[in-house]
Amino acid sequence: MNNFKRIGIIMGDAAGIGPEIIIKTLTDKKMDLSNTKIVVIGSFNIMSLMNDILGRPAELIRTNENLTEKYECGKIQIFDYEVEKNNSFKWGVPDAINGKNTIEYIRKGIDLATNGNLDGIVFAPFNKESMHMAGSKHPDEFSLMKEITGIKTLKGVVKWNNIFRSSVVGHVAFKDIISNLNQQNIVTTVEYLGKTIESFLDSEIRIGVAGLNPHAGDGGAFGDEEEKILIPAIEECKIRFPYLMSGPFPADTVLVRAIRKQLDGIVYLYHDQGNIAMKSAAFGEGVLIYPGMPFCITNPGHGTAYGRAGKGYANYNNFAQSLQACIEICRKGSWNF
Repeated sequence: MNNFKRIGIIMGDAAGIGPEIIIKTLTDKKMDLSNTKIVVIGSFNIMSLMNDILGRPAELIRTNENLTEKYECGKIQIFDYEVEKNNSFKWGVPDAINGKNTIEYIRKGIDLATNGNLDGIVFAPFNKESMHMAGSKHPDEFSLMKEITGIKTLKGVVKWNNIFRSSVVGHVAFKDIISNLNQQNIVTTVEYLGKTIESFLDSEIRIGVAGLNPHAGDGGAFGDEEEKILIPAIEECKIRFPYLMSGPFPADTVLVRAIRKQLDGIVYLYHDQGNIAMKSAAFGEGVLIYPGMPFCITNPGHGTAYGRAGKGYANYNNFAQSLQACIEICRKGSWNF
């Protein structure tokens, strides 16, 4: 039986810090990458440019989509999938060609995983502006992945150490939050969050739901969404799922409960409600996971950092955490979607 896990790394936006943090991660001897086969899906040329900037710490090897070699520290296998060469390439600048290539890297990685050639995928940061310049109509990677796979329901879970959180309503205008907030969407978010936590924890899972209004409505004094939507959803989850459900809690303090180890997971109701809390506490430490995909995909919790791109001093810790989380799930065989 072959116990090697095959991980594809999507290079992401060429002009960002992706190439740098990939090289730094894959040349770090402290990383536990044993029993893995790793391939970077991206541009051999761009990876070579960054390798030169860093003083050539890695040996870059061209390969194809069939992973045959196990990971060896410092030897980076690259599946050169640059569909259009950027002859006017500049670090730190949004560019339509880079955006087009990023989309194709993502498509190829998902295609390989769908066909069984990869067990998991890790995204390096990509730039939505560049992707839109390339003609993409998708507001985010969730929409793009739905279009590629035909999957209808896809969520995002952020892992920070052993605290996990997800949001019911994602990338929509603030004025549209209420119209997208309903009992079924909350129940689905709890389900996907719980299944993701099960991929890491073996203990009974405790999930808390944040309130929408100040003080979680304060008994109806500041709105009735808690009574009409949230509490019925929590009660339904208690019946349907084997999780210890609680809430709704005031959104400004629910993270404190998780930090104090009273909760494993938090369901926030909209994008910034969860992002502001966790990024304030642990910016650059969260790993984004995509439950709903039939294989594990992870992503560092930051963007392309154009201001640092091409200079050789980008921090790679968050990307390394994302790679390690993907490998952990693949090794355990605990992905349940």
